Amino acid sequence: MKHSPFFIAVALLLTVACTKSETGEQGKSISFQTASLLSKAYLSGTEFPKSETFGVYAWSDLVPGGYFMENELVSFYTQDALWKPSKSYYWPKRGTVDFIAYYPHGMNGITVEPTRITYMDINVWALQHDIMYADKAAGYTDGYQGQDYLNADDGVPTIFHHALSRIKVQVLLGYDHKEEGDGTITDWEVTLNSMTLSGIKTTGSLSLELSPTPTEGIIPWVRPQGRAIWDTEADEISAMECLTAPQQLSAAMPCVALGETLVVPQELESGRQTASLSFSVKTKRNGVTVLNEPDIQVHVNLFSATIPAWEMNHSVVYTLNILPAGGGSELKPLAFDPAVGNWENDLVSTTINLGQ
Repeated sequence: MKHSPFFIAVALLLTVACTKSETGEQGKSISFQTASLLSKAYLSGTEFPKSETFGVYAWSDLVPGGYFMENELVSFYTQDALWKPSKSYYWPKRGTVDFIAYYPHGMNGITVEPTRITYMDINVWALQHDIMYADKAAGYTDGYQGQDYLNADDGVPTIFHHALSRIKVQVLLGYDHKEEGDGTITDWEVTLNSMTLSGIKTTGSLSLELSPTPTEGIIPWVRPQGRAIWDTEADEISAMECLTAPQQLSAAMPCVALGETLVVPQELESGRQTASLSFSVKTKRNGVTVLNEPDIQVHVNLFSATIPAWEMNHSVVYTLNILPAGGGSELKPLAFDPAVGNWENDLVSTTINLGQ
């Protein structure tokens, strides 16, 4: 079974084993299965990092109006090779149990209810921590076997999805050396002096509603209609410097001007979310400096027709290909050539000519 493109295609999966039921007779211990145990036909994913923890809420028809598990902290226990909560839980002999997990455990601004997950006023830029939510595992019992083939014998499947977006900006020098037919040799030294970001929304809220179908097994969450973005606040970044020191560019390896940075999923507007870069270019001909330009300004619009938004679970990598040309500061128009792969990766390549 494939996720619809509207839902997150890349998931993080995990294991958890629990053990305590104060309601009714006790059965086997409850566990949550790892990525490697998930049905091959369902999806493939990345195993949840064993150094991390997450939270679990659970409800049972044996506890009307109450919790079977209430915001339990779950950690990996090496000696058991299992993810276990701070208390012990067992499958009840009668009734079913529904589970919802979220990450990170104990984060402020999240509310988990049986049919809704709400994030309220999360300053993602300041937090810089991944946020994930899991599909609801509903109607589970000891030995549950549903149409999705994710049974409870292997553990309750806990399938996480990224709630945020991620961006990265890297700068690559197209060439730094040319030899002409007449024997003239031209070399360029190009330095990225600075890069500032502006117009990026920092804070947002999100409400996820439980899908009406299926009614048991793995139930996905319905995100907002249209693009998978959050409701954003007015707060935004204004001229934030990304570099701590100038970086000399290389044709062999990109210079990372902005490492992988989490952002609140948001609409992009032409001229709002921008990167402003300053370059210096030194041109040498046959070993003699013939031109030295200390400050060439370039402004990059992070919006394009093919990347109109930073959506949930999308990782956007902007690659700026710098062509030193023959000197001079006249710039050619920017062009985007994105490709979408699998977080889901949006790859945006832009060529900037620093001279004629």
